Amino acid sequence: MPASPSPPSPPAPSVSPSPDAASVIRGLARTTLARRDYVEYLTHLKPDFIPGWIHRKIANALMRFRQRVIDRDSPRLMIFLPPRVGKSLIVSEYLPSFLLGHNPDRHILACSAGDDLVGQFGRTVRNTMLSPEYRELFPEAALSPDSTSAELFNLRAGGRYKGAGVGAQIVGFGADYAIVDDPMRNRAQAYSASERERLWKWFLADFYTRLAPGGGVILMHQRWHKDDIAGRILAGPNAKDWEVLSFPAIAEEDEEFRKKGEALHPERWPLRYYDDLRRNLSPDEWLAMYQQRPVAEGGGFFKREWFNFRDPPKGCTWVLGGDYAVSKSTRADRSAVVAVGFHPDGNTYLHPEVIYE
Repeated sequence: MPASPSPPSPPAPSVSPSPDAASVIRGLARTTLARRDYVEYLTHLKPDFIPGWIHRKIANALMRFRQRVIDRDSPRLMIFLPPRVGKSLIVSEYLPSFLLGHNPDRHILACSAGDDLVGQFGRTVRNTMLSPEYRELFPEAALSPDSTSAELFNLRAGGRYKGAGVGAQIVGFGADYAIVDDPMRNRAQAYSASERERLWKWFLADFYTRLAPGGGVILMHQRWHKDDIAGRILAGPNAKDWEVLSFPAIAEEDEEFRKKGEALHPERWPLRYYDDLRRNLSPDEWLAMYQQRPVAEGGGFFKREWFNFRDPPKGCTWVLGGDYAVSKSTRADRSAVVAVGFHPDGNTYLHPEVIYE
């Protein structure tokens, strides 16, 4: 007789990890992800940070930038965002600690317009690196006990963070990563030709010469003027060397992650916030600060040098034009009516008796 079949083996009992073990596994997964992904790093150390698509796009660019510095590829990156969207938090406050966590032997130079910003950024970097959460992620990035000020501290592995105001002494401090965050204090400085020239010379002769071979530069600043540092670079022969991330507060055309007319980071700043701002700012302030499109002094449509202000000759064809102030803002320009004369000799004249404001 054939042998009877053996009864099936009972299923192996499932083994679930204990609550303590599951918590340990989740913690390890979270810290591993925070070490690898910059957005996860930000939310791990700053739980109240709410990332949007814009922050993830910038984070991806920053990680490409980091790898290019490691490869000694001399990367150049510009980032332009409206105020209060988080560019300083992403770059000046938390990026240095992430970079030094992975490469604690590198040197970082971070410059801003005022000592208050320099101190604020440096304290965040230092305090982050001293926190238990950070030390769990990057135990090898320990600070040296002999220098722990907010503006200058060393790492035991040989790295260094140096914060400095624009124009301050930085000779003697090299940089694998060099960051400029808002080198101009305000609009008045940006509209001063002598101040723009001073900042440009500082950028080229002081700041740029601190770079180590293959080092990278990140430039972020409030766009006030077409002739600011970014404007000069982008108008020059080395513009092609720079990756530019520029995002208007309100989309002016369809983009990858939003449609024309949509706000940049509606999770924090909805469209109605920008609509209110636009009503209270002058057109050039709105275009420069929030749309990243600074206009030329004197307007973007008519230039002063096009017109003759002496008495017009006979034979002009006169055109009457008006520009009416319709804004309720007390800062808006006044209404104006002018007569423009076009002469057969090719010159254009303003009538001296038909200019009303």
